[in-house]
Amino acid sequence: MALDHVTLFPALILGIIIGFIELLFIHADQNFRGSHWIGHALHAMGFSFLFIFISMNIDYVLSLVNLSFPYQDIVVRGLVAIVAFIKISGAAAVAGKVGREKMVHIIVVVALITAAPFLWDFLQPICEGLIDKAFC
Repeated sequence: MALDHVTLFPALILGIIIGFIELLFIHADQNFRGSHWIGHALHAMGFSFLFIFISMNIDYVLSLVNLSFPYQDIVVRGLVAIVAFIKISGAAAVAGKVGREKMVHIIVVVALITAAPFLWDFLQPICEGLIDKAFC
């Protein structure tokens, strides 16, 4: 299976940006200090990248499991949004700070993850101006 139509670099860029935004929200809500920052940063950015990669490469991801169905873009992005919401809420519960993760912050991060393919349409010209066009 060729990877010609897989969008990797944009998903990586947006994963870092949205993961950083999630990290700022986590710090504001739960007040982590010291070495917690690195662990939470890697966790937030890693999962943001995964969710955005799936959202930007729906056809490729579904081809890995031989699935195709009507309205697959909407359904998969909806499922990604639900899983991202549960993951972000669950991360706060695991950290022992159940009620401290603000619902607004979770919704903003989930909305950014869900809208990432559409946000990239606006960010792509900036990327092409800064970096080689082949990456963007």
